[in-house]
Amino acid sequence: MKRKLEFPVKDENFTTIISNVGRFKKQHSITIVTPMFGGGTEAGAVDEANPIRSSSVRGNLRFWWRATRGASFESTAELLNREIEIFGDTSNPSPIKIWVEASEDASKFHDAKVPRINPKNNQTNYVLNSSLNRYALFPFDDNKPKTRYCNDLKFNLFIEMPSGMEQLYEKELKPALWAWINFGGVGARTRRGCGSLHCDDFSPGAKTYEKLFPLESVTKVDLLRWYKKSIEIYELKLPTVDAASSTEWPVLCDSIKINRAQITVTSAWNEAVEVYRKFRRTPNPPMNRNMSEAHPKRSFWPEADSIRKLTNMSDPDHVNSQTIQDSKGVFPRAQLGLPIQFQFANRRKQTFNPKDPNKGIDPYKTTLLPKVKDKVKERLASPLILKGLAISVQSGKEFLIKGCSIIAILKQPEIEKLTLTLIKDNKIRGNELSWWKQVSDELEKVTIYKDEIYPTLNYFEKFENRNPMRIGVSSNWKDGVGNIPKTQSAILAFLHSKEVAQWE
Repeated sequence: MKRKLEFPVKDENFTTIISNVGRFKKQHSITIVTPMFGGGTEAGAVDEANPIRSSSVRGNLRFWWRATRGASFESTAELLNREIEIFGDTSNPSPIKIWVEASEDASKFHDAKVPRINPKNNQTNYVLNSSLNRYALFPFDDNKPKTRYCNDLKFNLFIEMPSGMEQLYEKELKPALWAWINFGGVGARTRRGCGSLHCDDFSPGAKTYEKLFPLESVTKVDLLRWYKKSIEIYELKLPTVDAASSTEWPVLCDSIKINRAQITVTSAWNEAVEVYRKFRRTPNPPMNRNMSEAHPKRSFWPEADSIRKLTNMSDPDHVNSQTIQDSKGVFPRAQLGLPIQFQFANRRKQTFNPKDPNKGIDPYKTTLLPKVKDKVKERLASPLILKGLAISVQSGKEFLIKGCSIIAILKQPEIEKLTLTLIKDNKIRGNELSWWKQVSDELEKVTIYKDEIYPTLNYFEKFENRNPMRIGVSSNWKDGVGNIPKTQSAILAFLHSKEVAQWE
């Protein structure tokens, strides 16, 4: 009997057949659950034809591998050697192939801006849609008419490697995927909750973690248990939040803050961002009004008074500091991420007076930037991750995506130095321009050192109840009277603020 020859199916060539022999493959279906901005080749713009780039995903997995599995390495050299073995470099190709396929769905892309007519000049301004979190998205709140974002977009992530390397996936890639899905994201502003993700294979919830959670309920206690259990499963050696940094790269901490579960992901995101907004913008009451009736004005934080000292500029009503008593300035909010722009609200209403020792006006607009080995850098990412964590909850026979507010911390190396620079203002003319240049030249000579970034912050005694670096301080300036311990860490001050403590 003659043997019958079997031919490959149509469109399957010999090279494809050979390349598929002995390959280990994984596919993960992922959904974007909060608005994604940026992510394309053009900064700040969504590429609607190719919204999720494979190179970007690979970069994210490298970062989160360092932040999880990388925590166990004692030196940068050891870390890099292992990272190259897994992800490759220009001289050593990676054994891992990573690519994505996104669904082509135009309905998932939206305009972020809406037009508003200014009644004073009849000009059209473009502002962020009210459904978007303006505080988290402030870099995009720029009056540009064409800003797009995507949400609820689904894509498939494919991972392929030679067979026999399954342990590499299990031990090295899965922890990175777990961290990226739950604490990272895609696009810009991921540490402020944009571009958050859900994946049944890694997100917490009834569908994936049946052994940990009741089928129809995912509580705060469940999620804390999920986090601790995941650290145990992936054999991660993560630092505590209050431990000193021991690595030269960011590492995820061993605990997170969680608020109530099972609300919408968007609501959870907004809650997390709101407690942070209140902490960063804690205002002082004006001193010339009755305390019980005062509307908050000047900031709790010492940076504004510090800039007044460094520039020798101040509005007549603001000559006397309401915060620091030290002769030099301090900048603790630098710990929360850089750059920071400082703009004094009433400066445009003030008149420059060259005869006034403080020039009769508050300081010009400035930017606080990090210095690394005496070179000025453009940014330093925040160690705080504020987001809505996506969870799956069973409702009858269906699984729904819900959310809970979380705060996660990346332990980063301490900041060594800062510089404060003036931002150019073309509206300044005449004698004031000469003064502007003088201030700019003087600031170039100033270096802000570690003890001014991580200060033991002592306020004037009568203002001490407004010190934001005390444990348990509220954004309500009337709260917090009494002898309360202080910290040099703005991160710990935030985590122990009364607003975050209410999550417990």
